[in-house]
Amino acid sequence: MMALDVFSAVIEFFRGHLLHSLKEEGAGIIEIDIRWVITVPAIWDDPARQFMRKAAVRAGISGNQLLIAQEPVVASLYCKHFPTEKLLSEAGVQGFGVFSKGSKYLVLDCGGERVDITVYEVQPDLSLKELYRASGGALGGNQVDEAFKQMLIKMFGAPVIAEFARSHPGDYVDIYREFENKKRDINDKRVRVIFKIPISLREMFEEETGYHVKEKIKDTEFSEKITFVSDKCKITTEVMMSFFEVALDQIVDHVTELLKKPEISGTKNILMVGGFSESPILQNMIKKSFPDMTVIIPPEPGLAVLKGAVLFGHKPVTISSRIAK
Repeated sequence: MMALDVFSAVIEFFRGHLLHSLKEEGAGIIEIDIRWVITVPAIWDDPARQFMRKAAVRAGISGNQLLIAQEPVVASLYCKHFPTEKLLSEAGVQGFGVFSKGSKYLVLDCGGERVDITVYEVQPDLSLKELYRASGGALGGNQVDEAFKQMLIKMFGAPVIAEFARSHPGDYVDIYREFENKKRDINDKRVRVIFKIPISLREMFEEETGYHVKEKIKDTEFSEKITFVSDKCKITTEVMMSFFEVALDQIVDHVTELLKKPEISGTKNILMVGGFSESPILQNMIKKSFPDMTVIIPPEPGLAVLKGAVLFGHKPVTISSRIAK
């Protein structure tokens, strides 16, 4: 399918969902009252942003009621407006100092699919100056997901996993949704992590191979680390932590190299937002790897972009200058 058709269908669904909810609740809001804000990664270029705007207009959103906003900008706006007593770093430093005139801060936006990093300096008029071009990529949460997928393949075999994804797409998605929730919550203090694995996957494996899944696990590196009870899979924290190794190393290496750039010298603050930033493992690694930096993590960092976009819709932030692509 054409990408434009897919994107516009998704936006049209959310548009319809909102309008239906407003009508059901009797909010008294009609569509002409709404300003729509669509957020995009800072790394996207102008043609990509224009593509998103085109998709939104095709989905029924009026172009003069639409704003396209960069995710790190709106995340910063959310944190700037958050009650300062709740916006604290690990060292107990209040976060409002991050957004004072002349301060420089790095936005580390770690999502489920990608990591975007942008560095800003607050200008005297409180506008933002981009100090270094946005960077990042598929560095973060998807690497953890891939490690988890490889574990499933070792347990059940690639052919079974592929057939399961084709014939039971709902159950297949549920596995990763369950893992996503655990990924954001896991810490190194737990002994075991419990996942729900659909019975349909075990039944397919046993039907295809003639073996019980417990017998298969004995022949893998996970023989003493993974157990099955009914539809529950118990994994040791050691195995769970191993899923994060590649992602954490890539993120830390990227930030380390970025901080060496002369353009951003003097940057002492890291603002962590995005769903993956809710992970205590990632939070602790960033704090440990950059002890001289003030690491600010707002409550519910996964909602920072969403809530910041609402604020942006009411009062757009001015970017005084950007780095040309």
